[in-house]
Amino acid sequence: MKLFLSLALVGIAWTGVVRAQATPPVAGSGSVTVTGCIEKSTTEEYSLTSQDGKKYELRTINNEIKLADHVGHRVTVTAAGPRAGTNVPSTERVSLDVIALAMVSQSCATK
Repeated sequence: MKLFLSLALVGIAWTGVVRAQATPPVAGSGSVTVTGCIEKSTTEEYSLTSQDGKKYELRTINNEIKLADHVGHRVTVTAAGPRAGTNVPSTERVSLDVIALAMVSQSCATK
């Protein structure tokens, strides 16, 4: 009987682990939206500088989002990253996993 109960508990615990790993990241309370200009470094990395001067390193989870197509454009990205409302010093870079991108302007020039 003890063996049966032990196996049942292990099975229930394993089901929870598998279910937790299968859940894809989703935009929600843990997402952040930032508008700014996309730049590409010499090391093939992409970053976004917001209007207030904060720098964000950008990564894509979805291969359909082409950051290269938007270098030099002003865009709005939605990303899984710091919790909404997190204060990030302008000198600190934050990495964001981009889950959506919308072009605001084909130019980074401000009016």
